[in-house]
Amino acid sequence: MSNKVAVAIGDQVYVEGGEEEFGSVRSISPQDLVIDVENFGDVVVPASAVIAVHPGKVIVDEKKLPADVRKAVGRAHAAEDR
Repeated sequence: MSNKVAVAIGDQVYVEGGEEEFGSVRSISPQDLVIDVENFGDVVVPASAVIAVHPGKVIVDEKKLPADVRKAVGRAHAAEDR
């Protein structure tokens, strides 16, 4: 029996070392995830960027995210800070 946790639609997504989620999983394929990034919209993230999965939580390596996605992650909570 496997104890491996699978990514699920609705899981919150965090960058490694980050304390706040920046989005949630919208769809899953073997090659990538579609993540709804707060204050930005849907982005495609390669599955290779996922470094850990816990119940309800996906951790990604920010260095493996496309440049536009890294910028969006940085702005995910910007509207809350105003």
